[in-house]
Amino acid sequence: ECAARMITATSVGGDYYEFLPVAGGCWIGIGDVAGHGLQAGLVMIQAQSAIQAAILSQPDAEPSRVLATANRVIFENVRNRLGSDAYITLSLIRYHEDGRIVSAGAHEEAIIWRAASKRCERVPVEGTWLGVIAEVGPATVQTTHTLADDDLLVLYTDGIVEARNDTGEVFGLDRVTALV
Repeated sequence: ECAARMITATSVGGDYYEFLPVAGGCWIGIGDVAGHGLQAGLVMIQAQSAIQAAILSQPDAEPSRVLATANRVIFENVRNRLGSDAYITLSLIRYHEDGRIVSAGAHEEAIIWRAASKRCERVPVEGTWLGVIAEVGPATVQTTHTLADDDLLVLYTDGIVEARNDTGEVFGLDRVTALV
C-alpha cells in the first residue's frame, strides 16, 4: 500500500514523488528542487519525465543506473538550456515484492518503522545531488534493506522537518520519527 500528500509552499512547488508499478514491485521516487516557485517546478517536471522514461525503458535496471541516466538529461536541461544552477536532492527506490528495497540517491534519510520491534530506524543516504555535474555514476551509492510484513517505509521532504510552530521552533526529524 502507498499513500502520499504534498502541500506546496507556493502555488508551484519543486517537490517530487512518484510510484511506478512494474512487474514484481514498483519504483518509488522522492525529491526536492532547491528553491521554490515556477523554476523549481519546471526543473522537477523535467526530472520526473527523465526518471519515468528511464524506468519505462529499463524497468529492471538498478536505481543507481536510472539516476545516472536521468541526471545526464537533467544536467543538460538545467545547466545548458535553462542556464540555471538549480539542483535536485532525489532518492530512487526499487521495491521488490519479497520486501527488498534497493535505493540510490541523496535526499532526506528514510525512516523505517519495524513492526517486530515497534521501533524506528533512520536509513542514511549517501550520494550526490542531481543536476550539479554531468556524470554522477561514480558518486552514486546504492544500498539494500529489507522490509518485513507490516513494516512501514516513510519518505518525506524538508518541508516537514523545517516546519515551524508559532514560536519559531523547528519541527525536526526527531519529532517526525516520534510521530511515526
